[in-house]
Amino acid sequence: MSLEFGSLVILSDQKGRNHTLLLEEGKQFFTTHGSINHDEIKNLGEGSVISSSNGMQYTIFSPSLQDYVVNMPRGAAVIYPKDAAQIIELADIKNGSKILEAGVGSGSLSLHILKTIGQSGKLVSCEINEEFINVAKKNVAKYLKNLPTNWNTELIDFQNYSATDKFDAVILDLLNPWDMLKNVQQILKPGGHFVVLEISEPEKFPMKQIFGLYFHNLLPLAGRLISKDKHAYQYLPDSVAAFPKGEQFLNRMRQAGFSNHQWKPLTFGICAMYTGEK
Repeated sequence: MSLEFGSLVILSDQKGRNHTLLLEEGKQFFTTHGSINHDEIKNLGEGSVISSSNGMQYTIFSPSLQDYVVNMPRGAAVIYPKDAAQIIELADIKNGSKILEAGVGSGSLSLHILKTIGQSGKLVSCEINEEFINVAKKNVAKYLKNLPTNWNTELIDFQNYSATDKFDAVILDLLNPWDMLKNVQQILKPGGHFVVLEISEPEKFPMKQIFGLYFHNLLPLAGRLISKDKHAYQYLPDSVAAFPKGEQFLNRMRQAGFSNHQWKPLTFGICAMYTGEK
C-alpha cells in the first residue's frame, strides 16, 4: 500500500519492537541502530522491509486504531480498545448513529465512535477543559489525517448543553454524572442508550492495595509538588469516594426514568460502566 507524507507508520524491527512515526518530507528517523530516511519509507510503502544506516531491518506497517490509541499523546486517561468495544456494543452504536459524549479525554473513545458511525453518523463531544479538546483534536486529526466534518466539539459543561435534535446514545465520562441524568433524558431518543464511565476503587487483591497507594497518596502528593497547592488533585479521590456505587447509582437511574440498567467493572475494577435505556 502506498504512503503519503503525513501518514502514520509503524517500523517493526527484527526483535519485534515497534516504533511509531509521522512521515515528514526530508526528515530522518534515528535509533540506536542508525537512521532511516522518511522519504525512503514513503517510496517503499506498507509491507516493505527497510534497512537502517547500520543494517537493522524494519518492516513498514500502518498502525491499527488499537496500536495508535495505546501510544497516542494524552491529556487525560485513555479508554483502551477492549473497554471501548464494550461501550460501543452496550450503547448499540452502529453506522449512522447520532452520539453525544461528555468528557472527551484524549479522544480515544471519540476515534472508536467515529470509526463505527461512519460518514452518515454524527458525534458531538462536550468538554469543559479546552486543553483536553485540543489534545483530542490533534490525536483524531493525526490518525484520520483530518478532522471529520461529522464531529463537533463543544467547550461547555454538559449540564448546560441543549439541542433540538435527539441522540441515539449518550456517554458520560464525568466526575458528577448523577447531576446530569435530567439532561440526558431530555436529549436522548426514546429507546436510546445511556452509558456512564466512572473511576472506582478495586475490591480485590492486589489491585485494591496498588490503586489505594497511588490514588490516595501518590496522586495528591504529585499534585501538591507540581502546583504548590496542597489541595491539588485531591478533588479526584474525593469525587470517587462521593460517587454512589453499584446499586446506589442504578437506583438513581431508575428514579430518573431509565430502564434495563446494569453495571460492570472494567480494567481490573479501576473503572465501572453503568448502562441503561430511555
